[in-house]
Amino acid sequence: MALVTSLIAFLLIASACECAEKAETCLNDWGNHYVCSSFDLSSLPEEEQLSVTIRTDSLQHLKKISAKSNVITLEIESTIGSMEPDSFKGLAGVNVLILKDIAVPVINPGTFSDLELMSLVLQGDQITDIKPGAFKNSKMSLLRIANTNLKKIRRGVFNDVDVMQLDLFYNKISSIEDGALAGIPNLYTLKLENNALTSFDARKIFQGIPKLQILHLHNNNLASLRRSTFEGLTDLTKLVVSSNQITHIEPGTFNLPNLKILNLSNNKIKKLDKNILSGDGLTALWELYLNYNELTSLPTSFLSELPNLRKVGLADNPWECRSLDLTLKWVEENLTQGFQEQEAKPTCVE
Repeated sequence: MALVTSLIAFLLIASACECAEKAETCLNDWGNHYVCSSFDLSSLPEEEQLSVTIRTDSLQHLKKISAKSNVITLEIESTIGSMEPDSFKGLAGVNVLILKDIAVPVINPGTFSDLELMSLVLQGDQITDIKPGAFKNSKMSLLRIANTNLKKIRRGVFNDVDVMQLDLFYNKISSIEDGALAGIPNLYTLKLENNALTSFDARKIFQGIPKLQILHLHNNNLASLRRSTFEGLTDLTKLVVSSNQITHIEPGTFNLPNLKILNLSNNKIKKLDKNILSGDGLTALWELYLNYNELTSLPTSFLSELPNLRKVGLADNPWECRSLDLTLKWVEENLTQGFQEQEAKPTCVE
């Protein structure tokens, strides 16, 4: 009898230990956020919406994963060695999917197809190429591909994907094939900063008139801006091309009637022709940033031909004193917000 009692006690203890171990697979970190040490999410509570981070050892191969319908954010911090076309098809309730360390050199067709998300974030410095069809028939508000070794955006990669904001920053992108962004009809924001672009031709890249309103191109290697650089982007409201190597801007470059913010700061611009920024192309402009260039003067009535201008950045240029005095006087008398916030007042070089 004593032996039977001992055996029962042992089994109960073993069962309790097994349950505790299983329960500890996912631990509450804070609020509705859980950290899981495996892809077994069965121990998660079901009565509330959850955010889940999976931290495991490196994965040689990621098979199809699934999550409960109340998991709305899923972040995988493990290094992923390979993926299948249907690896993410079992995430019906997930709104945000974040993969922080993809060790797959090539993202193949179908890998992220047929998904409906709010946000998809892909990172991994071993990614060098994305094949056309990788995101086919997917719909999301934000697609972010960042911190990779991606050097080229291929034509067809974003065909048949419905996305409003495309972030392609902190990569090694030096070229974008013609028509590469033609298949994104509802694209609203495009962020291409911190890459290696030496040119940008909207006419060829988009091959149409998209709904694009925000374009970030700062921290690239652009040396000149031409008529075709932003051609067709008539809905654009914010354009940032700061921190490039720009020395030349072709007249007619900014035929952007809805543009409100233009940032050209931290380039190598020595001279601006009055026809470059004035005229019908920038009648809606509110803010213009020219600081940290090599300007010595502005053409007479240059700023006055921008009828809706409210704020300007001019500091850290080698201004000629007479030209700067005239410009400062006009700014103080006409602009409602004056100079850029936290900017030292422009000074001249004697």
